[in-house]
Amino acid sequence: MALAPYAQRLMSTVAGAFRLGPIRKGSPEEADAEPMIDRIVVASPEATFIPEAWLGTIMANADKVLSSNGGDLEVFDDLLDDDVAMSNLQQRRLAITSKDWEVAPGDPDDARSVKAADDLRAMLKALGWDRVTGLMHFAVWYGYGVAEAMWTTKQHDGRLIIWLDDIVVPDRRWFGFTVEGELRLTSTYAGIEGEALPPNKFWTVRTGGTHDFAFYGLGLAHWCYWPIFFKRAGIKFWALYLEKYGRPTVGIEYRDGDGKEEKAKRLAAAQSVGSDSAVLLPPGSIKEDLVKIYEATRTGGGDYGGFITEQNEALMRVVLGQPGTSKATPQGVGGKQSEVHEGVKDEIVKADSDLISESFGQTIGKWLTLWNHGDDVAPPTVYRILDDAEDVNTTAERDVKLDGIGIKRTEESVRETYGDGYELDRLSEEDKAKQAAELAQAKAVPGGTPAANDNSAEARRGRIAKRKAEFGVEDAAPLYVSRKLLPASAKALLKWAEEQGFKDLDAASELHCTILYSKTPVDWFDMGDDWGGSDEVVVGTGGPRAVKEFNDGAIVLRFANPVFKYRHESMIERGATSDHPEYKPHVTFAHDASDVDLDTLEPFTGELRFGPEIFEPIKQPDPVALAFAAGEEDAIDRVVARMLEETNPVFSAMVDTFRDKLQGVTSAEGARVALLEAWEQLPIERLAKLTALPMLATRATASVGAENAQGA
Repeated sequence: MALAPYAQRLMSTVAGAFRLGPIRKGSPEEADAEPMIDRIVVASPEATFIPEAWLGTIMANADKVLSSNGGDLEVFDDLLDDDVAMSNLQQRRLAITSKDWEVAPGDPDDARSVKAADDLRAMLKALGWDRVTGLMHFAVWYGYGVAEAMWTTKQHDGRLIIWLDDIVVPDRRWFGFTVEGELRLTSTYAGIEGEALPPNKFWTVRTGGTHDFAFYGLGLAHWCYWPIFFKRAGIKFWALYLEKYGRPTVGIEYRDGDGKEEKAKRLAAAQSVGSDSAVLLPPGSIKEDLVKIYEATRTGGGDYGGFITEQNEALMRVVLGQPGTSKATPQGVGGKQSEVHEGVKDEIVKADSDLISESFGQTIGKWLTLWNHGDDVAPPTVYRILDDAEDVNTTAERDVKLDGIGIKRTEESVRETYGDGYELDRLSEEDKAKQAAELAQAKAVPGGTPAANDNSAEARRGRIAKRKAEFGVEDAAPLYVSRKLLPASAKALLKWAEEQGFKDLDAASELHCTILYSKTPVDWFDMGDDWGGSDEVVVGTGGPRAVKEFNDGAIVLRFANPVFKYRHESMIERGATSDHPEYKPHVTFAHDASDVDLDTLEPFTGELRFGPEIFEPIKQPDPVALAFAAGEEDAIDRVVARMLEETNPVFSAMVDTFRDKLQGVTSAEGARVALLEAWEQLPIERLAKLTALPMLATRATASVGAENAQGA
């Protein structure tokens, strides 16, 4: 496909320019907005984060836990220091990123939708979709996440398209939402309103909110705050408890008459025995000995270990939906209870994956499809393959048993179970023999293939060889390459031309665009592989268009197409030549524009859909076809008349060219420059070709006349 209208307009603007506009309901999207190239908005050198509380028009996060702790998301950052919370969140995240991902077309029956999916798959593979998914998954912890798409333009599969070069996931604290849900960048130079962001550039994910206007969502951290708070406090008290009741205290008596210094020595000795835990007692406190070990006796309750365990299980229930996948249950990890718990976790993981994929598809996926393929193409879907693949061997064994009792799968079931590349064997023996004979015959024909759509390298070379054999072309020969305008587009163009008043229209089957006209012999095999593919080339609606009248009277529709231009130049680089210094894609559709004002005409802007490349030899004119019988007395007069008839349009164009250039010239120097410019624009090659044909006819006439004279 050629560059879409959005991208064509984009290429004419200054790189990096963007248009700001209102963004409603939290979605940075505007239907006809163009992608902004080469700028990371959130990394602007002027942007500096400031607390959201300073921005009067930016909504505060409604999370009560967050607001009671100052409103800074750093509170939730600290919660991730908890080993249980982080490990369980990591389980949930890695359960997604460890799985393969795929891009499915929005409409599998639409070739353009399939192509849109192929393009998006290549982009995500290049930028690392697992990395982006892992970062955006933290939205389930904080309630929301923001990512910025980095757009550029790139040649891909012979087309110039808008390319998703990268996805940057910045700190969500740099952003806020207005009361209308518009995403804003909270930067110092933007004032209390924040900085408006360009449309069709930012992708947001939100989760946990109870209504559509909870723009910040409500993350898992909200429910994990108190279990972690109590757990940390409990661990502190538990440590004090263990210090008090887990270690004995040494008691030592001092004697009557001991002074202060002597008492200090006795206490120090006791502390050395009891690891700093000792008391000094008066005489008579210890009846038997001067030293005694005191064990602490607990008289009240307080199971700190059970309390901490309960908080950990609360965290598991919040993050994973159950505690069983992180700890063994009495039934064992492999027991039924564990299977139930694992199933709950799988459902949560699938929901996370769908959340990320759907929000991406409704923003970046939709924008790329619109720009590169048109607004009537269904956007592709990105998804993770979370289900374990069925054991094919087990399935095959079951199918064999079912076949033994006469039960066979349908073709659709075969594809769903075993994938593409299989078909049901329902041919009779006679049909199988006939099919084998046809296949052998197809392979026996030079260049023949059993499938018309076989586009392998061997099949392409076979078709070239067959084509060259049909025309008797040697290894190197002049080459004409074109693409026919497909019927629907051809009829639409001719209908428009007829409505505008053009006459002498070409037939729909003749409309085409010339890719190459090389009089220089070339090796057709060396011209690249684009020639025989079944792929279509589509020039989208709109874009640069112009209707021109060529010097030979042909009326053409000119259009921009980087695919055709690149293809033409690639063949020139391989040794082909062209009579024109610059390649300009066009379709000739008429030969009479006498009733049409081309200066004010609005060109045809509909879609132009071209078929595959056609390789043909250049058909050289047969000079004998123009010969006259030598005995005809008016032979020379006929030749002259034919010459005037053929060359008159060219001479008329020459006169018009000189007249236009000399119009308004008042000096000799100006006349000299005007004449030089006029000569440069003259169709010299066309004139030479038209005059050469009658000359050849004259020579042929003279030759025939001489032979007749000798015979007489």
